[in-house]
Amino acid sequence: MQSKRVPDTLSVIEVIASSIAAVATVGALLAAVRAVGDAKKLFNIESKRDQTAAEDRERQQASKINAWSALRLLRNDIQGFGVIVSNSSEEPVYDVKVAVGGFRTAHAPTLACVPPGQVFVEQKRVMVEVDTFHWDYAKPVTEFADPLRPFSASQSKRVTGVMFTDSSGRQWRRSETGQLERDAVAEAATTL
Repeated sequence: MQSKRVPDTLSVIEVIASSIAAVATVGALLAAVRAVGDAKKLFNIESKRDQTAAEDRERQQASKINAWSALRLLRNDIQGFGVIVSNSSEEPVYDVKVAVGGFRTAHAPTLACVPPGQVFVEQKRVMVEVDTFHWDYAKPVTEFADPLRPFSASQSKRVTGVMFTDSSGRQWRRSETGQLERDAVAEAATTL
């Protein structure tokens, strides 16, 4: 009789061992599925971090370009109005267009290139109707002996936007409130 029990005991042990192996296999499968999910989450987090870093690098030069209206104080209480374009980056920017409001002309001062530093573009004091150019040449702020003051006392003369191309060829737009964004419309037009 003992010989019949031995095969039964072995069968039970085999069943238990098979069950444990099956449970372990299912557990390993579940752990692998969870690991894949965790890896996917980590990949997404790292991808977003990389994308944010790339966008920050992309915006680095553009974030250093600004413009504001300014008043030039001349002798005999004469005033000249214009805009200061500031490029605090280490490289020039191109195709700079400064949208203005409240000046004698609605024509925006346009500069082919603005090197690092600040330039003042003064509105011409005397304009003839046939004048093609409504703004004087851009001059470095450091060349002026007369004081230049930001003109922020009223909304009458103001910069309403700045559009430019950075040194990598990306086009940007800064709003009147200082918000900076890629100029997708202008970029699409140049790729056509």
